Amino acid sequence: MHFVYGEKDLSRTSDREANKQLLPAADFTQLPKAGHFTALERPDVLADVLNAAA
Repeated sequence: MHFVYGEKDLSRTSDREANKQLLPAADFTQLPKAGHFTALERPDVLADVLNAAA
């Protein structure tokens, strides 16, 4: 499982930290210069992250 957040995402830091605690085996990536819609805002960077995780 891989969570990808934009650095300007609307989710709260506390929620992200809770996800990390609940899913310790998951990977978490924060994309610079992106908000909640990373696939629209930074599709090239998101593709690189997902391809590297595959």
